[in-house]
Amino acid sequence: MFMGHDIGLKRRYFKPTDIQKLEGKGEERGYTTAIPALTIQSTKEENEMLRQQILELGQHGNELKIMRAKYEQDMKTMREEMEEQFNKIVSLIQLNPKLAHIKPEMLKEKNLLVIK
Repeated sequence: MFMGHDIGLKRRYFKPTDIQKLEGKGEERGYTTAIPALTIQSTKEENEMLRQQILELGQHGNELKIMRAKYEQDMKTMREEMEEQFNKIVSLIQLNPKLAHIKPEMLKEKNLLVIK
């Protein structure tokens, strides 16, 4: 092995020929099967189609950015409203510690707490 000795392992390993590497054999696909995926389309129609797809994706990206900004604004507003309601409940409890055992729904019914 190290000094030119053969231990018989060469026969045990699969060594494809150059044609098998290019074309493949059976379930093993060759390099030529990747050519369509790696080829850059050069016709004007295909280029125009790709440009149109890029524009559409850009528009969808802008729509997603707008939707995300609206979602974040809505969440911020909701958090602020919840904080405000929580502070009202805490202040009511501080004024009257007995209210700590009352459910918020009861406070709402008594018009002591306004929940939007």
